[in-house]
Amino acid sequence: MKRLEQVQGWFSRVQDAESEVAKLMLERNWELKKLCLGGCCSKSCKSSYKFGKWMYETLLEVQKLGVEGDFQEVAQRLPDMGLESIFDKLWRCLTEEQVGIIGLYGMGSVGKTTLLILINNKFLDEPNYFDVVIWAVASKVVEIEKIQESIAKKIGFFNESWESKTVQEKAVDIFNILSKKKFILLLDDI
Repeated sequence: MKRLEQVQGWFSRVQDAESEVAKLMLERNWELKKLCLGGCCSKSCKSSYKFGKWMYETLLEVQKLGVEGDFQEVAQRLPDMGLESIFDKLWRCLTEEQVGIIGLYGMGSVGKTTLLILINNKFLDEPNYFDVVIWAVASKVVEIEKIQESIAKKIGFFNESWESKTVQEKAVDIFNILSKKKFILLLDDI
């Protein structure tokens, strides 16, 4: 399923409104500190006016989004993109051809991770010529040490002394082991 364009646009505006409301809440505390006479009068009328106008406009936007958010349909089925045929091509490249690196790329939610899972599972289920199959999540905020830890666990190199090594020392250790093996490294969420 894929979110409809109008729903995606609405959702983006909702996220913007949420951000604006969060800013308002922070600013509210500051504005409350500016009040005097038991909270009835402001020390800065101009500031209070601007804040009130900002709050009013934000509330109107939130109400508008609430009304606009009543969709009959929110998503549509994606056309069958032939996940099996893509999987078959990838599998052939990995097992029959001399391919060094394969990159899967595309918009979110199109099946890249699903393909990696299928490939990983097939390597676990069927005999192949790789000594080790490694799965690691790189994530958007790349954490080299977590990736190194995933690799080290898979190759049986993770122990007490591992934690005390630097990133460079870990990289050298991983390189020394993997350079002697046939391996496949599946990196997800790069």
